[in-house]
Amino acid sequence: MKNKDDLAPVYDRADSSSAIAAKLQVGVVAQVKKCDEHWCHVFGQGFDGWIEQQRLWGVYSDEKVD
Repeated sequence: MKNKDDLAPVYDRADSSSAIAAKLQVGVVAQVKKCDEHWCHVFGQGFDGWIEQQRLWGVYSDEKVD
């Protein structure tokens, strides 16, 4: 289970082995560019990259966003 104090990694690509572009705290607001059922491309003040969809609030687990 994920702790609410954990930082959520944002990756350069939709791949957890790619470089980490940022680490986000709980409550950070991000704009969602797209989701593919597993990963979402997000951006916000000072970051732009991919995050595991399950780490987001406001996006359903298998929801696609174009």
